[in-house]
Amino acid sequence: MDRLNTRHGIGLEQSKYRSERPGDDDGSFIKAGFPWSVLNIGSMPYGDPNYHLETDTPEKVDIKNAGLTVKLTLAAVLYLDAFGRP
Repeated sequence: MDRLNTRHGIGLEQSKYRSERPGDDDGSFIKAGFPWSVLNIGSMPYGDPNYHLETDTPEKVDIKNAGLTVKLTLAAVLYLDAFGRP
């Protein structure tokens, strides 16, 4: 993802995060032996204090960041379709 982000000049701020106890949506893939299947998790710890709470409303969505994430995800899908898993 980092290489695609750089190659295409998308500009999404990226970092790595390793959970000692993977859970929620991503944990099942990691526990099944597919750690590379989790490519975009948002921020960890959560950058938005409203995330997954009743106060998390549509007008608080970071549209610019969401757009960058869509661009990078599309770049990854196209790369994987053309070249397979790294």
